[in-house]
Amino acid sequence: NFTNLVVFARFAGETEFINDVYEGSSVRKITDNSYNAGSYSVGDYYRCVSDNKLRMRSVYLYDNGGSIVLSHPRGYYAEYSDINTIGYKDASERASRMYELRQEWSEAVNNAISSGNKISDYNDTVYYDYGVLDKDNNGAIDSITIIYKNNESGNISVSLSSPLWNYTDYADYVEIGTGKGTIKSSRYVQITNSYARPDGDSNGYLFRDSDGRIMLSVAAATHEMGHVMGLR
Repeated sequence: NFTNLVVFARFAGETEFINDVYEGSSVRKITDNSYNAGSYSVGDYYRCVSDNKLRMRSVYLYDNGGSIVLSHPRGYYAEYSDINTIGYKDASERASRMYELRQEWSEAVNNAISSGNKISDYNDTVYYDYGVLDKDNNGAIDSITIIYKNNESGNISVSLSSPLWNYTDYADYVEIGTGKGTIKSSRYVQITNSYARPDGDSNGYLFRDSDGRIMLSVAAATHEMGHVMGLR
């Protein structure tokens, strides 16, 4: 058994997005279809390739029913340009802001936990004990997936290895008391999904499984989860 904690996040000045609807499904439902419920979901993939030996479940942390909010605008973590004048200007500044981003979402997660928010299903109606986040009892949260709000404006450039790129990394700044001890974050995935093209047409980004569930292409999420599990 393996638990993946999903946390939705938006940058300073951005509006809530988890209930935005595409093809009749909300972002949070599309996410849950893609990780838990849908055929060929991330969890389904790892169940299949492990010959039914690995059961992965994704659970969710909301902050007062919504996404966590970061203190910097999105452009702060992107390259400098004439349009994005708050962006980083060189490799050193890029590395510093990548580190800062890890700290920022970790602090927001810690604040959400300390405020009494519980982990739940995608609909925030079924709640779980914090202990399910550490299935192998090694003191570390099995996995955290940070899902940033989709970049609606399109004026923020995201290049390979930038702080906003989809990647897997390590951060041990999240600490959660389970009643039996403290568990800390370790490997995490950050990802930004696209739900609709700039012209408003979602074709090419969203799919339906055999039961009609709206899903993302799960290629990036599946790939990154492999790194969490130790695959090269």
